[in-house]
Amino acid sequence: MKQPRITIRDVARKAGVSIGTVSNSLNDRPGVSNDVRRRVLKTVKDLGYRPNRAAQATRTGRSGTLAFVTPDLRNPYYPQLAQAISEAAREAGYAMLLVDTGDGVDERERIEQVEFAGVDGILWCPATSEDVIAGSSVSKPVVVIDHWLPGRDNVVADYRLSGKLVADHVLRAGYRSIGLISGPQDISVAQQRRDSFLEFVAGMIPVAWEVRHPFDMRLTDEAVAAIRGAEADVIVCCDDLMALGALYAAREAGLAVPDDVAIIGHDDLPFCSVTFPGISTVRQPLEELGKEAVDLLLARIKDPERPAKRVTLEVCFIERESTGNRVDRLTVGEAP
Repeated sequence: MKQPRITIRDVARKAGVSIGTVSNSLNDRPGVSNDVRRRVLKTVKDLGYRPNRAAQATRTGRSGTLAFVTPDLRNPYYPQLAQAISEAAREAGYAMLLVDTGDGVDERERIEQVEFAGVDGILWCPATSEDVIAGSSVSKPVVVIDHWLPGRDNVVADYRLSGKLVADHVLRAGYRSIGLISGPQDISVAQQRRDSFLEFVAGMIPVAWEVRHPFDMRLTDEAVAAIRGAEADVIVCCDDLMALGALYAAREAGLAVPDDVAIIGHDDLPFCSVTFPGISTVRQPLEELGKEAVDLLLARIKDPERPAKRVTLEVCFIERESTGNRVDRLTVGEAP
C-alpha cells in the first residue's frame, strides 16, 4: 500500500512550530533561532519530508537547484570535484545539475541554456582564462572555481604555494636537470603552476626541456621524445594525467622510475596511490574546494550586491615512490 506523502504541515505539527517557521528554517531565512532550526531539520529528516520543488519555485522564484559547469568529465579531476560540490549542495538543501561543455566548445551557449533551466546559481570551471559569459544574457549568480576571473567570486587553490612545494622537494632531493611538461598557457591554472615552480628553482637547477601539453595522459610525440632523450633526472608535470603518461613513456623507454628519472604530478587523483610506483604529487583539497564554492554561491544568492570575493585554499605535497633522494643514491656508489 502506497504511503501518504509527508507534507510541510506534518513537519510543522511534529516539530510544534508554524508552517512559516518550517519554511523559514528550510530556506535559511532570518528570524528562526538555532535551536528551533535544528529541531525542524531533525523532524524533516525523521519524517523523510521532501519539499515540492515545483510548488516552491512558483512561490519563491527559486528552484532549489544549482548548476556545476565543467569543461571535461573525462578528466577524473572534475568528477571528483563534482562529487564534493554535490555533497555540499545536498547538505545545504539544494540539488545539483551537472553540465559538461566538451572542452569549452560553445561554453557560453551552454551556460545560457543552464540559466534557462531555472537554476538558482552557477558553479563554473571555465575551459580557458577568458570570461566568455561577460556581456552575455546570464544573470544568475556565478562562482568561478579553480580560475581567477576579475569581478567574480572565485575559489582557487594556492598555486604559488604548490610551485614552491614542488621546487623545495626537487632541490632537497638533489636533482640536477628538470624536464617540464606544462599545461596549456591560455589557462591560468596551468600558467600559475608552471611559473611559480620555475620562480623557485630559478638559478639553481637547469631546465633541460619543456613541452606544453593539454591536460591528457596521452602524451604527444614531442613529450615522448623528450622523455626518451633522458636529459632530465626529474620530470615535473602540470597535472597527474600527464604524470601518468610520463610514467608509461619512461617505462617504454627502458627508464627506471625513480632511479633513472623521477616524476612529479599535481592534484593527487586517486590513481596516484595505486600506480607502481606511486606518483608524488600536490594534493588539492577538493572537498574543501567544493564546500567553499557552494557557500560562496549561496552567499551571493542572498546578497547579489556584495563585493566579489576570492577564497584561496592551501595545498600540500604528497611524496610517493616516483621520487627519491638522488643525493643519498649517489653517496652509496651510484654513477652520476
